[in-house]
Amino acid sequence: SKDMLNIGPAWVDAYVRATLTEALALALETAIVDGTGNNEPIGMDRSVADNVTVTGGVYPKKTPVPITAFDPVSHGTLLDKISQAPNGKRRPVPGVILIVNPSDYFTKVFPATTLRTTNGTYATNVFPFPTTVIQSPATPVGSAVMGLASKYFMGIGGGSAGGKIEYSDEFHFLDDERVYTVRMYGNGRALDDNAFQLLDISGVTPADFEVQVTNVVKTKEQTETP
Repeated sequence: SKDMLNIGPAWVDAYVRATLTEALALALETAIVDGTGNNEPIGMDRSVADNVTVTGGVYPKKTPVPITAFDPVSHGTLLDKISQAPNGKRRPVPGVILIVNPSDYFTKVFPATTLRTTNGTYATNVFPFPTTVIQSPATPVGSAVMGLASKYFMGIGGGSAGGKIEYSDEFHFLDDERVYTVRMYGNGRALDDNAFQLLDISGVTPADFEVQVTNVVKTKEQTETP
């Protein structure tokens, strides 16, 4: 309402702009992770293979790879797939990102990657390979996306990287209201189909910390047979 602005609370205008900016950022994040490709970017969890079938502009989701732990064997299998370049050759993988829902992070990933050290403290986000965890509400619960961040292209325009916010006092002139709008143009997609893997982490279990005792010297009483 314009009378609120006429009275002088500048925070109302700032609040509206902040709300629009956050809404735009969340929508962009959702599109990058889980976008269908239909009038929006193609998400990281979508298949962009040459032989993929696109129906109504919607790209199908990748087939989830079920994992139960973030151990070297499971990690290595995923990294092997990511290292396969589209030209049939191999590419180096210096590190990957792991995008998970905040709920899954604290109930699945956090317990599976947190170990208690010998001095009693805890080490968190312990992976067998350099992995950066990103919490995102755009990722559905039970799923995760792992891949190379540099292999996702996102082009943005429309006035500024944060979106162009405009307002009109004429649109609802008779209602004495100021109307705000935010606009951004952009499109994005993974550069190849192996750059990202969709994971099913619903079965991930907490990490087990194994301790092995070696070089134990038995006493005379322990070696004697009763």
